[in-house]
Amino acid sequence: MSARYLITFERIGRHGGRDDSPAPAPITVEATDDTDLAMQVLAHSRRYLASRGVEVTIDLDAGRGCLIVGGGRAAGEFSVQQVADRVRVLDGHGRFISHTADGGAA
Repeated sequence: MSARYLITFERIGRHGGRDDSPAPAPITVEATDDTDLAMQVLAHSRRYLASRGVEVTIDLDAGRGCLIVGGGRAAGEFSVQQVADRVRVLDGHGRFISHTADGGAA
């Protein structure tokens, strides 16, 4: 089972929401767990970062996350909001159809 998350960036690196530059646009991702979510945030963030030694930390309970570069320096902050659970249901022919928990098609 997976869930869909809205990631809203406050800033990433030197050019994504810092020094009067606009913050990166929000993204919506589907992740199976917190590690998958962190990897997707990292993949999206790479274009804004000069450093390749980056860690992503996410606190789903608090709805917050950050990017950390070598030496423990903060390289970005973002909010995390779960927008839908995914559940699997069978159609009339025994095939799986994926729907969100709010009733919408996935």
